[in-house]
Amino acid sequence: MANLATWIRPKDKKWFRPFFAKDPDAHVFDARTGDVPMDQMDGLLLTGGSDIAPEFLRQEIVDPTFCETTGSSRRFQSRSRAVCRSSAFAEASRF
Repeated sequence: MANLATWIRPKDKKWFRPFFAKDPDAHVFDARTGDVPMDQMDGLLLTGGSDIAPEFLRQEIVDPTFCETTGSSRRFQSRSRAVCRSSAFAEASRF
């Protein structure tokens, strides 16, 4: 069984459900709804979108309406931790 870490917004679940249904052996851990044991993950799915938190956008914000702020800061903090953990694990696994 493959374990996949991600963060899926409630409004996006309908789009991901058919994708995940194609692999019934995969177990999806959604950081939005609970803790993700990163040391047990086989993959990390980072999705894009317009919901970037302004404090994580490292460029001039020309139109603030493109930044969806509801919950996005928590999402990006979670993603940053997940990327750091997976990068550290990958580095440690090389030796």
